[in-house]
Amino acid sequence: MLDKLEQRRQEWRRRCQTDLYWFAKEILGYDLVPHVHQPVCDLFVHKDPAKSFADQDDVKQRLLLDPRGHFKTTIDICDIVQWILCFPDTRILVMSGTRELAQRMNKEIKYHFQYNNLFRELFPEHCPKRKVGDFGTADGMTTLARTHLRLREPTVSISTIDSVKAGSHYDIIKCDDLVNETNVATKDQIEKTIQAFHYTTPILEPHGYRDVIGTRYDFSDLYGHILDSDPDGWRVHMRPAWRKTKLTGAALFSVSLTAKDVVLIYYKDFDGTAHALVAVDSGDALAIR
Repeated sequence: MLDKLEQRRQEWRRRCQTDLYWFAKEILGYDLVPHVHQPVCDLFVHKDPAKSFADQDDVKQRLLLDPRGHFKTTIDICDIVQWILCFPDTRILVMSGTRELAQRMNKEIKYHFQYNNLFRELFPEHCPKRKVGDFGTADGMTTLARTHLRLREPTVSISTIDSVKAGSHYDIIKCDDLVNETNVATKDQIEKTIQAFHYTTPILEPHGYRDVIGTRYDFSDLYGHILDSDPDGWRVHMRPAWRKTKLTGAALFSVSLTAKDVVLIYYKDFDGTAHALVAVDSGDALAIR
């Protein structure tokens, strides 16, 4: 019986490392639905711990543009945790438009190592056993499973567009919500955000991976810049919140916005920021610009 239990445990450990949707839903406990969130999980690198880090995928950059409220950042957090399970010596930079958001992401990542009992039972080598509440800091964390102890960077570090960590070295850079309503107010601010993004290139290892996650605010914002300048170098996932049907329309995520919600928000924020609530798209998408 014990051998069968251990065999099942090893099977679950392996699946946690290789099946992001299952890992996020069944182990980390997020309320995902297949038709919305499986395609997002499929966008991220499909990891295989038997391969080297550099050989995980030939495509090193990903762009995820889904509407607000569709769990982009949540799945990004799950992907970060999965990377750590597969490669404990990896160095990950979480970069956001605000320090508060980056710290919230780090806090949620740490939570699973501190308090997610199922996760801790499956991966005890990664998790603190004593002084659990003191694990990591507001600005980062290091897994206890790390073997390369001379690495200067933590497993997870945070940064903002105003504080790119020059001189550091990272295997993975996660740019989550770099674009926001504040830094798209003027052309100069848009250019500053694009420039800050390009500052991450020298600190990313040549074999590394970079993911950009967000929602469109302006056709000339960072996401538009990526789509216009180097589309072949990226794997891109982009959907609207609402698609037209023959009669009315269909929401991508039923617990999110309805057509009525979109219209009400549009009129409330007629200054031009309402388009941030849906991914700008062409064709049959209802896109507020």
